[in-house]
Amino acid sequence: MEALVLTSGTGGGHQSAAQAISETLVAQGHHVHLLDPYTLLSENTAKFINETYLAVVRKTPSLFGGIYFVAEQYRKLAKHSPVYTLNKHQTQPLADYLAKYPIDIVLTTHLFPAELLTALKKQGVYVPPIIYISTDYACIPFTEETNCDAYVVAHADLVSEFTRYGIPEKKVYPLGIPINPMFQIDMTQQQAKAELHLEAETNYWLIAGGTIGTNKMTEIITDLALLAKAQKQTKLIVMTGSKKGAYTQTLARYRHDEHVLVYETTTQMATYLAACDAFFTKPGGLSSTEALVMERPLIHIKPIPGVESKNQTFFQARGLSVIAENFSELQTVVSQLQHPEFRKKLQEQQRKYAKAEANQAIMRLAEQLVIAVKPGEM
Repeated sequence: MEALVLTSGTGGGHQSAAQAISETLVAQGHHVHLLDPYTLLSENTAKFINETYLAVVRKTPSLFGGIYFVAEQYRKLAKHSPVYTLNKHQTQPLADYLAKYPIDIVLTTHLFPAELLTALKKQGVYVPPIIYISTDYACIPFTEETNCDAYVVAHADLVSEFTRYGIPEKKVYPLGIPINPMFQIDMTQQQAKAELHLEAETNYWLIAGGTIGTNKMTEIITDLALLAKAQKQTKLIVMTGSKKGAYTQTLARYRHDEHVLVYETTTQMATYLAACDAFFTKPGGLSSTEALVMERPLIHIKPIPGVESKNQTFFQARGLSVIAENFSELQTVVSQLQHPEFRKKLQEQQRKYAKAEANQAIMRLAEQLVIAVKPGEM
């Protein structure tokens, strides 16, 4: 099976999901083309789109929230969105790519490529079956104006939201969000600590900023560092993410603080999750799913307004996470985590909602769609 996996650099979650499903397909003998379709226009175009998006989110998250609100209102109108209009004029490079390579199936983890593919269909270009993989716990604006063959959503509880926006129920598959297989490791907390050379008797809190991060992270880190010092044998591990200057500034501030360990990024995130006693993060779709699958005590801090707020609502309403957006709420959460029953209840809920086999389920769906188009072939 020749699979084309499309994504966008507007946030690490989309890329991580694309990479995860690509690796699963390759592991089963399929051939994968993984790319950001805007690089077909030019590397500079892709860079401009990605950096513009990230700049808005990082520097003015309230503006991003306002844009999301406007998009929610705009989707009520019976006409194409500006997102579709912009994309329909950028289709030729992708059409040329599809003509050049014998693609059997297309999977996209981002709305923008789905809009490109939809525009191609309307132009009469043959497009192989398309699977849209939602990487959040909501039906984001303008998903409904795409024309895909299947829509993979995070959980069955979300099916009604997608159908409410006009997506046929027969096209909606609640298979989960694909994550890197490393987050399915079978490792005890003590084994994880030993692998990372962490102290066996120390409790560790982990906070991660992701690829986007916000200024709110600095405030939360300050509060958690103070709370860690007030606890017995507790240390804070900070993953600053790739936001420019975040690592350097955070390291300079806590270089001599024995209660705070600062890193920029890691290839062992799953091991750090296994080692930690609490995971503090923005409610991004991928990071939340990783914690969900690993059944780690998950504390959602200040979301970027928009879809992250919806992710947070989904998790909180089902007892999959707790919210702490200020010092007082962090104090309450730290106190709650001291009680085994609280942690047990949280993990039991996570076990009910986790979709640990999402990658394999999505791969089987792709194979089925290819067989339906080409009976007897793979």
